[in-house]
Amino acid sequence: MSRSLVASLTFMICIDTFYHNIHALQNHTTPSSSLTSPTKRILKVGVPWKTTFTELVSVENNGTNFTFGGFCVKVFEEAIKTLNYSVHYIPLGNGITEPSYDDDLLRKILFKEVDAVVGDVTIIAYRAHEVLFTQPFMDAGLLAVVPQVEDHISLGFDILKPFTAGMWVLILGFFITGSLTVYLLERRKNPQFEGHPSRQLRSIVWFTFSTWFTNHNGIKTVMGRIVLIAWLFVTGILYSCYTANLSAILTAPRLQPTLNDIHSVVASRVNIGFQNGSYAEKYLREYFRIDEQRLKPLNREAEYYKALFRGEVGAIIGERHYMQSLVAKHCNKLTFAGQMFTSQNWGFAFDPMHDQLVKEISMRILELSDEGTLHTIYKQSVPNYEKDCSGYTRLGSGQLGVYHFWDLFVVSGLVSFIVLLLYMVRWKWNASIIAAHSSSQDSSGRGGGLEFQFRARRTKSLNAISERGANI
Repeated sequence: MSRSLVASLTFMICIDTFYHNIHALQNHTTPSSSLTSPTKRILKVGVPWKTTFTELVSVENNGTNFTFGGFCVKVFEEAIKTLNYSVHYIPLGNGITEPSYDDDLLRKILFKEVDAVVGDVTIIAYRAHEVLFTQPFMDAGLLAVVPQVEDHISLGFDILKPFTAGMWVLILGFFITGSLTVYLLERRKNPQFEGHPSRQLRSIVWFTFSTWFTNHNGIKTVMGRIVLIAWLFVTGILYSCYTANLSAILTAPRLQPTLNDIHSVVASRVNIGFQNGSYAEKYLREYFRIDEQRLKPLNREAEYYKALFRGEVGAIIGERHYMQSLVAKHCNKLTFAGQMFTSQNWGFAFDPMHDQLVKEISMRILELSDEGTLHTIYKQSVPNYEKDCSGYTRLGSGQLGVYHFWDLFVVSGLVSFIVLLLYMVRWKWNASIIAAHSSSQDSSGRGGGLEFQFRARRTKSLNAISERGANI
């Protein structure tokens, strides 16, 4: 019994001492000069040692150490600067040829040589199975760049180029229907539309095609003049647009791409250049089934330009930002073949064991995007970002189509339809009045003199009504 009591007392004394020490530590104040920051964790980050377009990712070797920069590195540093990490950059590649993104970059993560790869790494499904990507920080689909050559002028058919074929068909139909509408409104009062049917047909045809060149002052009826006003309004706009667009076609620089889009590039059987080491080669071989002999890897930016104009390749396929930079430096020689035909993005690749860090960096990338910081960094990193090449090339065919004028045709058509409908209603009403009068006259027979005079005056009045209806 005494042993149990002694053990209980000993346990209570130990508990009291423990809480007393905890309370003393809580009340103890350490001078601020003696505080030390926790040790930062080291993060080994690989950066591709590129030989082209170094404004986006750059690695410079001055003999003693390496300097890392470019848009991608700046974004990464902005995203991780608030986190407790010390970044140690490692160049990946030899600086002579473009590194392979799968072999030279991402496999370094799998072999635990680096913790992450920071650069223009495209997020693709098969890569996402091996490494962990952050939130995308830049879109980077594929674009095709081709030479542009002067389109020699041929005056034979250039007079038709201001409008599309569909527009010319619509204009012809609009003129014919307009002429027929005026003919129906004028045929009772206008000598121009009277006579033999062949003469009337010639008058309609002449009226149709002379509207562009002749003022028609011989229209007799009010309704015909209303239709003609709407018609001439549309004709005046079409004439102005036609002359302006024809002048632009004949005088503006006529630089046209040698190939129009990625499908024409594939079908042309020309050789295709691509950035060595990028996923463009794999995409072209697997998706478009392009023979490997047609694909030519390029390592330096100067090779891109030379290969195109020496005829070694007919087009270059690359990611959007690189192709935009290439075209901006050679506005008068190069242009895009169509639009971007893939929709991949760039992201930072990490070892899957750093999943918590990936979440934190992804959240920080979203914040930088919302703040507009990503856009600011890009403008500062890419000197040709705002260069406009529109003065060197004419985008599209420059032809005006139906969609440019559909509202004018609808309004003019509605005016003609309403006027013709009113004319038909008025004509039908006058015809019914005359028919009713004739029927009553036949049924009553010949009456007295006073009744006959009354019927004569009524007939004269109805004829006047019919005459006014024809004039309208």
